[in-house]
Amino acid sequence: MPPPDAIFVFAGGQARKECAAGLWRILTHAANAPPMALVISVARFEWRRYALLELPGFDALQEAVAELPPDQRHFFVVLERDSVVVRHVTPRRWGTRNEARALQALATERGWRTLLVITSKFHLSRVRLVVGRVFANAGVRIAYATPARGADPHGPGQWFRSRRGVKLVFLEQMKRVVYRVLKP
Repeated sequence: MPPPDAIFVFAGGQARKECAAGLWRILTHAANAPPMALVISVARFEWRRYALLELPGFDALQEAVAELPPDQRHFFVVLERDSVVVRHVTPRRWGTRNEARALQALATERGWRTLLVITSKFHLSRVRLVVGRVFANAGVRIAYATPARGADPHGPGQWFRSRRGVKLVFLEQMKRVVYRVLKP
């Protein structure tokens, strides 16, 4: 796949956001790099760790956060060459599906034809299912990536080392079953 029009990273673990930010920096600083957006999904309290990514937009994100109660905080931080847009995503049930739908609306609005979607390895199967359904007739080519082995504390070979990791992987298995019967 040629360089994507945008890289999108699902809300959740910081490792996936670091992966997306690093890849975006590499791809946008390459010689003759085409314009490419980075879209970071930031839910509830994750905004506090956004500054650790050393990307523009933290001040705009803080302003958006201040305007909403925690249960309504979900944003896409859209970084393009010379602009940063913080876009509110209305939280709904089935968060992964909600994010995929919001991404599809954004991709349509911006005319993106290729996307690179980044998430954690344990989340990838459900993401492929949901994103595939949501984008089924959109004419958008989608590739997927996960953080490098060892970079994600809940990735392969790591998840069983903590209670949180075991819980995340167990819940993910249950969510996959539910998401298979959900409509797109």
